[in-house]
Amino acid sequence: KLQFLYFIGVCVCVPPTMTAAGLTDDAKMELRRKNAAKLKEGYSAGKRAFEWACVVGFVVGWVWNLVRIVQEPGDVGAWVVGYVAAMLVADFMSGLVHWGADTWGSNDTFLLGTFIRSFREHHVDAYAMCKHDWIETNGDNNMLCIPTLIWMAAIPIAPEGPLYSIGSYSWHVYCLILTLLVALTNQFHKMSHQVNPHPFAKLLMSTSLILTRENHAVHHKGLHDQSYCITSGWLNPFLDFINFWRHAETAITTLTGYIPREDDKALLGEDSKAK
Repeated sequence: KLQFLYFIGVCVCVPPTMTAAGLTDDAKMELRRKNAAKLKEGYSAGKRAFEWACVVGFVVGWVWNLVRIVQEPGDVGAWVVGYVAAMLVADFMSGLVHWGADTWGSNDTFLLGTFIRSFREHHVDAYAMCKHDWIETNGDNNMLCIPTLIWMAAIPIAPEGPLYSIGSYSWHVYCLILTLLVALTNQFHKMSHQVNPHPFAKLLMSTSLILTRENHAVHHKGLHDQSYCITSGWLNPFLDFINFWRHAETAITTLTGYIPREDDKALLGEDSKAK
């Protein structure tokens, strides 16, 4: 009983914590709720139609290339090596895109603003993406893969070509796996936030074949300025250890004068520009 009364006394008597922006914790949460609602409204019918087109285009292109590849003689080794190589590349690419969209620009940025919007929404409401369907979750990533799938379809498969040379069987396998991993990266990201993901997703996460909840939780600490890789997260410990993202930001700020995460901090209520 004494512990309970002490807890009540602390809640009543101790003033809410003030942030660096001069906002109480309650004010910060209210600000984030309002910003999340505004960012959600930015998801337009035109963007939805574009995402549908990207998903359909990806599925058609990926299946077309898969059928071409399985008709050629090959070996299991090409698929195993192709998976490991593709996962490392996809993981780094996901980190690069994630870092870029988190760190620079805003939802008003010319052309890119519509894509940056979803990153900002995710920071003010990390679980909003769990309500997104397949199209909204994966449309943008599917778009990124379509040029590679078109390139693959235009190049004949050369079973006897040099290992991983353009057009070789191993190159086609690598590109096929890479496009699949890139296309599903945000789905893996979404699974890491779900309270009760699909049993198959749990199995993949338990073996670290895709991004785990524990790996990605590091990114959501503080200012969301570390552990950006979200395909498997394999590269996060190494890139964070060598301070890769801070060095990249220093270089860009030196060259351009732009301030990292300026827009994101305001939306989160973490700097004096918060409104």
